Amino acid sequence: MPRPRVTNKPYRIGLAWRLAVRSSTSAVERRTVDDSLVLSIKQLFDQGLVKEDTFCSGSLSWTDADTFQFHGTIWYEADLRYPERASLRLRYEIQGLGMDYCVPIVFTAPAFGGRRWYFRCPMQHIRVTKLFLPPDARRFASRQAHGLTYRSMLYKPERVLQTFRTRRGQRLRPPPPRE
Repeated sequence: MPRPRVTNKPYRIGLAWRLAVRSSTSAVERRTVDDSLVLSIKQLFDQGLVKEDTFCSGSLSWTDADTFQFHGTIWYEADLRYPERASLRLRYEIQGLGMDYCVPIVFTAPAFGGRRWYFRCPMQHIRVTKLFLPPDARRFASRQAHGLTYRSMLYKPERVLQTFRTRRGQRLRPPPPRE
């Protein structure tokens, strides 16, 4: 298992999770992916909004957005005619500021054939399947770029350690004697 990257920032390592969590941020202050709008490459393909080897355009809106999230329409243009230069252009207005930028789309070739598509995060340049727009952000980017976490990662370390020790203790019990 890879070790966490050591930086000069104050981090505390969670024993059971092997995750680096900032010690100055409490669980209440952490932003989760549940609070964000999600743009999924899989859903775009599944709903037919984006198709391989074509140029598609349209608009997106979220019907289940909370009051503190983005409300409005996002116009998109997906150009996958040339897979090596594929991109998704997003245009919308947020907090009175017009946003217009391209998100590169890349693919891998699985062993069983076809293509598996991914976004390239515009902020961290990593390959991801989902982009997020938290309430206080203006651009869609990866979970890592926005510092988002999953709700399950916010459990108290004492509870996680107790569960971990219980499970470990159950595994380490000697087998029952044979008759």
